[in-house]
Amino acid sequence: MRNLLFLILITLSNSASADFFVRDGQTLVVQPGGLVFDYNCHSFFVESGGRLVIDTSTVREVNLFSIAAGGTLEIINAGALNIGSWVNNGSVIGVPTLSFNSCSAIHSISGSGDADNDGVTDGAEPCLLNIDPDNDSIHAFIDPDHTCTLIDPNVAPIPVNNPFLILCLILMLAGLGMFFSPLRKGKSS
Repeated sequence: MRNLLFLILITLSNSASADFFVRDGQTLVVQPGGLVFDYNCHSFFVESGGRLVIDTSTVREVNLFSIAAGGTLEIINAGALNIGSWVNNGSVIGVPTLSFNSCSAIHSISGSGDADNDGVTDGAEPCLLNIDPDNDSIHAFIDPDHTCTLIDPNVAPIPVNNPFLILCLILMLAGLGMFFSPLRKGKSS
C-alpha cells in the first residue's frame, strides 16, 4: 500500500509538467496485480540512473517512451507497455508485452540500446515495424529469439525469373523510351 501511495504521489508531482520522469537515483516499481496506468498520450522518460520496473501491470497510452543512456526498464512477469514511439538508449531487462497506440501518428523505434540483446541496436533493426515475423506475439526488435537480418528468412523475396515482372519491366522501359524520344530529337508532341 505504501508503494502504491508513493506511485500516486510521484504521478501527481509529475502532472504539472504533463510528461512523466523517473529521474537519476529513483526506482519506480509498478506493482503486480494487473493494474493499468493510463498516461493520456503524454511521454514517459526513464532518465540516466533511473529504473522503471513493471511487474504484471500495464503502462498505457504513452506517446513517447524513452530510456536514456544509463536508464533501465525491467519487465517482470509479462509487464506491458502501450506506446506511440520507442527510444532506447539504455538497457532493458526482460521482454515487455508491447503494443502501439494512436497517441502518435507515426510509430517509430530508435536508439542505441539493444532490447533483445541480439547485437543489433533497436534503431538499426532492419525489420523495425514488422510486427511479429515469427508469430510469437513479440515485436521483432525486442524478441530475443528472432534476429532481424537484412534478408529476413520470414519474408519471401521477389523472384527475378518471374515472367510477369520481366514483362512489366520491359513495358515500363519501352514506355519511358517513347516518352523521351521526341524530346531528344527536338520534337514536341
